[in-house]
Amino acid sequence: MIARGMKAALAVTLCLTLGALLLTNLSTPAPAAALAEKHPKIRTALADLRDSRDELKAADSDFGGHKKAAIEAVNIAIDQLKICVDND
Repeated sequence: MIARGMKAALAVTLCLTLGALLLTNLSTPAPAAALAEKHPKIRTALADLRDSRDELKAADSDFGGHKKAAIEAVNIAIDQLKICVDND
């Protein structure tokens, strides 16, 4: 049989260990949340680029013959930024 003092020490150790595990899990952000917090300007740029691409596509103007090239450049920029975020 375990002595009374040993039971108390074991209970305290168990509580501290469980508390440390819970705090570790609570303080570790989810992967998606960590990425969003890690690169907020890149995520904003991605959203802005997508909005710009949509605006270019919907525009009546050909922008002096540059519309197609601009859309292609925006698509390349979006792809590259996605690669950067996904590989970090």
